[in-house]
Amino acid sequence: MGQVRSWILLWASGERETSGGFRRQRKASRPRVSRASGCAAGSFTLAVCMFGCSLSGCSETDRSRWSARLGNDDDKVAFAQQLADGPDPDPVEALSWFVEAADNGHRGAILALARRSLDGDGLVKDEAAAARWYLEAAEAGVIEAQLALVAIYSDGRGVDSDRKEAGRWLLRAAEAGEVEAQLELATRYLAGDGLPKDGTRAFRWFGEVAKQGIVEGEFQMGLQYERGFGVFQDFQQAAALYRSAAEQGHLQAHNHLAVLTVAGRGVPKDEALALEWIAKAAELGDVQAQRNLAVVYAKGIGVDPNPVESMRWRRMAAEAGSADEQSALAEMFTYGTSVPVDASQATYWYTRSAEQGNLKAQLEVVRRYAKGIGTDPDLAAVAKWTRLAAEQGHLESIFQVGVHHLAGEGVQRDTSEAAKWLLKASRREHTGAQARLGACYAAGEGVPRDEKEAEHWLGLAAEKGHAQAQLDLGELLVEATGTRADPVRGSDWILRAAEQGLAEGQRKIALLYVQGIGVRKQRGLAASWFGKAAEQGDAEAQLALGHAFATGAGVVRNPVVAHKWLSLSAAAGDPHAPKLRAEIESQLEPREIDEARSLAQQWRDEHSLPPN
Repeated sequence: MGQVRSWILLWASGERETSGGFRRQRKASRPRVSRASGCAAGSFTLAVCMFGCSLSGCSETDRSRWSARLGNDDDKVAFAQQLADGPDPDPVEALSWFVEAADNGHRGAILALARRSLDGDGLVKDEAAAARWYLEAAEAGVIEAQLALVAIYSDGRGVDSDRKEAGRWLLRAAEAGEVEAQLELATRYLAGDGLPKDGTRAFRWFGEVAKQGIVEGEFQMGLQYERGFGVFQDFQQAAALYRSAAEQGHLQAHNHLAVLTVAGRGVPKDEALALEWIAKAAELGDVQAQRNLAVVYAKGIGVDPNPVESMRWRRMAAEAGSADEQSALAEMFTYGTSVPVDASQATYWYTRSAEQGNLKAQLEVVRRYAKGIGTDPDLAAVAKWTRLAAEQGHLESIFQVGVHHLAGEGVQRDTSEAAKWLLKASRREHTGAQARLGACYAAGEGVPRDEKEAEHWLGLAAEKGHAQAQLDLGELLVEATGTRADPVRGSDWILRAAEQGLAEGQRKIALLYVQGIGVRKQRGLAASWFGKAAEQGDAEAQLALGHAFATGAGVVRNPVVAHKWLSLSAAAGDPHAPKLRAEIESQLEPREIDEARSLAQQWRDEHSLPPN
């Protein structure tokens, strides 16, 4: 009992004996994490529980907890892992044990905290905390942590994305001799990714990779010699490095060596030998080699032309995932090049290519789903592929995504989402998007109604000759209130739209001439514009023109012609035309009615419309 009492006093004081005397159990700089679970409710209770366990037994978890409390940092980490990964996980208590060991500088605990916090593996996910733990380990020279920070800063997990900082940690790991870091560092120097673009430094680090026996280093050095980037161009050195890499099984090296051999660069020209190199890489699954072999057999380079063999390798490359070859195969099925025309096969291969992000293929898939080429028409598919193309920055697709959301075509109608996409396209000077966005601001559709913004965007599109924007801008200015009202300028924009042949613009400028808004009243000019719109099938203009001929407003009165236009307006769905036509008909002779009907039918025939 005296020994138990000693432990009780010891734990009550918060200190325990070590080979070096007494030390604090936790750094004062870190907040204490509660572990009030099971027997472990406090240091005094903990000691009592130890005594109780020794007499009557307790759970496996409690015994492990005692071992952790009385053992070293390895024991704490082991118990923390048990709590995190066990059948009944306790992430809060697990965290406390990991932290206690980490506070004592235990490298395994620090890395476990970092890994588990980053992915939420047995602990509450906390990317910011993970970044801090990795930073502590990285600064102590732990290469694993330095590499982790490269990914964390590159992807912005728990920290602001910072490619430059990622490059700094990559350099630290590479200088420590980590081959994975050296290879990535060289690659980033080539691309200027977070580091200055520097072919010389890239070549140096690829050389370090090669010294460690990694064949990719030799291959990349060969590429730099071939291209003369960071070193003087030297085809002979490139060929030697490619051969060495190829003999070690590097597939791309086979292909590049073949290209040099065909051209006689750095090695004697030898088409047969080049074919051997390409064929070997192709047989081993190198997609580029398969593509090259397809060209070899198609053009008869070093062999007799063989369309069947060319097609076999082309299809193999497509099946292996070459987006370019999938698209090429689709074109072959589209136009019947070396294969029968097959629209469904073409659509299949275009889709396969599109799935890999091939923009040209995505746009073709949109067209095929829109028109039902090789597949059933599908508006949802059109919307899906249009959005994927838009996300790659394709301007017309960005605009069309906005149109889809505005109209609810293939997607749920969402005017706010529509306005967002239209704004993206408008800022990139897409005229149609500017016109649509201006209309949205004018109507308060998807955005708050704002005449100033509406005038801005409509004005940009109108100045570039967009007829609908000219009409909408004109109406905005004519109908505006207060200081923004400008019927003269508004009528001018409507007139411009009318002169471009926009039927609605022709009808509306005619109305302005009737009413004398922004222009002088001119019934003859009004009738002329009504006639232009009526000829395009505008039902309201046909009604107005019929009324003009019935009353002689701006034209010579002619009830027969009036009847013709009212009949056409009625057929087009105008609700007022039948009544006015009936009034005119009561004034006509039967032969005049027949003549009017004949004139209406003649107009329908000229415009390819069915009889009424």
